[in-house]
Amino acid sequence: MLFRSAVTGRLLDLPLVDLLQTLMRGARPGRVLILGAAERGEVQVRDGRLVGAAHGARQGEDALATLVSTRDGRFEVRFEEGPLNNLSGAPELLLLEALRRRDERQV
Repeated sequence: MLFRSAVTGRLLDLPLVDLLQTLMRGARPGRVLILGAAERGEVQVRDGRLVGAAHGARQGEDALATLVSTRDGRFEVRFEEGPLNNLSGAPELLLLEALRRRDERQV
């Protein structure tokens, strides 16, 4: 029997930003699948960097900004590479920008 390596949980217990920072430190490829109340999303990490994000019709930084705002949902981390490749830049700056955009929407 072959087991797929995955970690699952609730975003309420482990927010997406914290989860992504942990994955980036590990420098392993990973796909974080998000199942929110309305839509599914995904963020991909490779070699300690954020390489892709998708959420509904949103892609890249727009998708990442929306996903970090998701608090009520579940996640599944699969330790495998995925097809997305629509993010570039320093991962810390990408996360900070996503958090800034989230905070602007809440004001």
